[in-house]
Amino acid sequence: MIAAQEVECRKICAERFFLAIACSTGSQFIMLGIFLLFVNFSIVHPVAWITGSIGKIFSFYTWLCIIPLIGSVGIYGMLMARHLATEPRYFHNRFSMYRSNGRMVAYLGAHGIVGFLTAWLYTKFLPDGYNSIVRGCNGDWCYNDKYIFMLLSGFYTGCYYFVKEIKSSNAVLFPIAQQGKYYQITSNLSGIFCKSLTMTIFSTASFIFSYWMGSLVLRWTIGGVFSLNHGGESLFGNLFTFLLDWELLIFVWIVSSQILSNMFLITRFFHVFLTEYRAFPIVRIIGSSNEQEITLAEALACHKVPVIQDLACQDLFVVANGGDVARRRDIFTLSIPGGHPNNWKAIVSQSLRLITEFTQKLTKSLEGCQRAPILPARVAFVRPTATEMADKILWTQYTEGLRIRRGNYPQDIFPPPPDSTTPAKFYTLQDFRKMLSDYIASGKRYLMTYPGIHFLFSETPFEEVFFHLKHSQRIIWIIQAIAALTEKSIEEDKFGVVQTDLTDIIRTFLQLKGVLDKIGNLMLGERRIDRNFLALKSASRRSLYRISNTFSPYFGDLLLSDSDLRQLSLFVTYKEA
Repeated sequence: MIAAQEVECRKICAERFFLAIACSTGSQFIMLGIFLLFVNFSIVHPVAWITGSIGKIFSFYTWLCIIPLIGSVGIYGMLMARHLATEPRYFHNRFSMYRSNGRMVAYLGAHGIVGFLTAWLYTKFLPDGYNSIVRGCNGDWCYNDKYIFMLLSGFYTGCYYFVKEIKSSNAVLFPIAQQGKYYQITSNLSGIFCKSLTMTIFSTASFIFSYWMGSLVLRWTIGGVFSLNHGGESLFGNLFTFLLDWELLIFVWIVSSQILSNMFLITRFFHVFLTEYRAFPIVRIIGSSNEQEITLAEALACHKVPVIQDLACQDLFVVANGGDVARRRDIFTLSIPGGHPNNWKAIVSQSLRLITEFTQKLTKSLEGCQRAPILPARVAFVRPTATEMADKILWTQYTEGLRIRRGNYPQDIFPPPPDSTTPAKFYTLQDFRKMLSDYIASGKRYLMTYPGIHFLFSETPFEEVFFHLKHSQRIIWIIQAIAALTEKSIEEDKFGVVQTDLTDIIRTFLQLKGVLDKIGNLMLGERRIDRNFLALKSASRRSLYRISNTFSPYFGDLLLSDSDLRQLSLFVTYKEA
């Protein structure tokens, strides 16, 4: 049975998903209008160009043809909503991701269907020769190569977008500054179209080669299914003949770029509506209008809907660092009756639980990573000069010649005769197992050199660490919010409810900082820098500095270990960098 809090969380997400799907379906008319303006461009008759394009958009034929595309976009939106509402899961390679998650296969099919139906709709408004599956040839009906090529290119472009964006499709990125929905949607639209035009160049080139390779089988298959002739020499029978058809290439480029722009725009709709700020009530008042709403502490505990957790962490950060003193007072207040700090206890316990779980994930992901040895600056290797190298070579030649004249030959040139008393070495079962494992490991390394196998099975050592750091936005909000509440409790906490959890807060922050220091050392050895790591490390240091500046005179009264006090002393003396 689903809890009432989880039902409320899913209701919030469902409202936002519905608005995103509605905007996505409505944007199909706008994208079609942009496409008609492209293909019907006429500088000689500008008025007829604009009025004709607008007339086609509002015609009954267009509305009838766009119904399948709207239906596929709705199904695609529902699959995306389910994809964004689940907790991101780490896969060691692409093969394990495709094998263990059947929903990904359906998601891939939805991408291809949306691209296919988009191409099918747009071909209806192209000139003759591109909008029908058949064409006349020598008094008979033959199937149209151009039409088939346009439809398959749409399906291929949709799948290409899925492969390119699959790693970041499940990440809901919140804007740095809170902005209106209209501004977020309309900002940088030109950048989306320019990015789509550049991405389409590679996808179109790869599809052209793939279609040309399989054109012979495709020609006979379609001709047999629809009882159509292939018209003798096919348009794509020769690659050079195909590349000279510039009109077809331009149409394919425009349609493919429209498909990519459409998918980028749908993704932006979902992110804009999902990341809209929401203020959760701190206290549930019986009999009021917000009685059914979930509180901030309940939203932080809703781990089955991670989007609600992100919104709750953002709200907690705004409450802690904003000017809403009344909401902070509700956090520090005591329950009536009873006089217990239930609000503070619920919020701080859920926050520390999230930070501890994230620290454990980072620690576990570091188990397979090894640090490369780094020489200190004072022991750095100094390259010898050319004169020193020449002197060394001459000295080596002199000593070798002197050794030969004296008859002192190196042992590796004339090895000593084998000793008959030395027992022969026998290989055990463990030796054979080790040799077999070495052969298997070398075979795996050899197979990984092939591009296709490397694409499916490759995994970098720090990929899991970077995956967790990529989804660390909620942790950045939480640690800064708890630190701000702790700092402001000196003046606003009249009952001293924060002081009872101050030791656990400091210890949790220091554990996170210790793991981040290990990651920093590993990144130094790998010569890699991750902006998510820098943001999280800066947030943890800033939070510890705020706590140290406020409570440094009282650290001796807290139940902290000697190692924790030594680390805090660096923040007290401003020596932690």
